[in-house]
Amino acid sequence: MSERFERISFTLPGPIARRIRAAAAEQSETISGWLVQAAEHRLRLDAGRQLLTEWEAELGPVTAAERAAIAEEISAARAARATHPHRDSRQRATG
Repeated sequence: MSERFERISFTLPGPIARRIRAAAAEQSETISGWLVQAAEHRLRLDAGRQLLTEWEAELGPVTAAERAAIAEEISAARAARATHPHRDSRQRATG
């Protein structure tokens, strides 16, 4: 089944529009594709913040030791992805 796309019209301040065009061109990406990736990134960040808020409401604030352990896991995951980039499930075609 193919993905459905919706056309959305919006207005951006000129300087931001120029920066988006330049960033998309630098990455050989369409403006739409660049904006999809930016929106997906923001949605993941928002979901992570919400999850953290719920976690802390239930279990209390994340400790320094927990933060250090999380940082280690992230570093290990990034190193593994750099070593085996074909395992990155987030790669996708955008249009």
